[in-house]
Amino acid sequence: MKNLVLVISLCLLGGGLWANPILTGPRISELMWVDGAWQLELYNCYFDQNSLDGCYMSAAGDTAWFNTGILFLMDTYLVVQQSDLQETFTIDPTGTEINIYKDGGEWSGYCAFGPGTCTEPPLSGESLSCVGDITESFLFVRDASPSMGQPNDNTNNRGVFSGWVHDQDGNPLENVVVSLSPTSLTATTDATGTFTLQPYALQYDVHLQYYSLAMADTTISIAPDSQNSVEYQLFVPVGAHVQITPPQVSISVHPNPFNPSTEIMFNLTANDAEDAKIEIFNARGQKIRELGIDLSSRTELRDLSCSVTWDGTDAAGSPVASGIYFARLVSGGMHLAQAKMLLLQ
Repeated sequence: MKNLVLVISLCLLGGGLWANPILTGPRISELMWVDGAWQLELYNCYFDQNSLDGCYMSAAGDTAWFNTGILFLMDTYLVVQQSDLQETFTIDPTGTEINIYKDGGEWSGYCAFGPGTCTEPPLSGESLSCVGDITESFLFVRDASPSMGQPNDNTNNRGVFSGWVHDQDGNPLENVVVSLSPTSLTATTDATGTFTLQPYALQYDVHLQYYSLAMADTTISIAPDSQNSVEYQLFVPVGAHVQITPPQVSISVHPNPFNPSTEIMFNLTANDAEDAKIEIFNARGQKIRELGIDLSSRTELRDLSCSVTWDGTDAAGSPVASGIYFARLVSGGMHLAQAKMLLLQ
């Protein structure tokens, strides 16, 4: 049932958001390169001082403090560059992780792109812009209409992702759930086997689920203002075209942000319970921990409300660094649900 064939035809012609409770301090809202030099847009997110005094940036081992006296008023956008820093600061245009710290060493800003992330480096004339609520989101996407120094307009940062899903005989498959990770964006095929999404310009893991009968995993890269057409073929057992209501699965995390541990809560069905587990991933998509689910004390296996605790350590038992992590509920090789977490040391 899991042996599938994908026929993929990509024509590249050209969301759910990751959110957390508000962190005060300088937030990164946009990044671009002009004539080979980086420019970084910051947003004042309820910062209790009117300058960048005592704030610094870090990336790939580099640390640089801002010059004193740079005004940074509440609810304003500020573009900074190398001349605004006391030390030479390098941002690798092919990919890195940038962090902003405010006075006292408290972490307040974050941006990651390039290898190991879902965000590709911007091309010439593009920026990486934070989408959604700038006070909560850490999701950066390629944007073909930079808006440095002003609120992000959230235009020209999506593409069209459409597709046709059919079985091995060419029959269209209705009710195939197409989900894009790491966001929570999903679509369901109609009677003609087609679907259409307008996702942000990111790299995605694409998961297709046809009830419990067939599934497939692949990837796609969405560029700004692009048209992406994909064809998928799934092998479905003969006579198995049955109408089954897909189970509703949810996952949540509390507290979030957390330190040092948090509870991951989710629901299961009897079909999912036997080999279900929680997998923990870092922001670069690397699996760092796997948590088993103990159902030995359960007597009723219809709809299970469960929880596991993650203590903020990796598979070796070592504490992990502050940052963004993902809890993924997995059963039978299928990704059922995912939640974002923020660890603050």
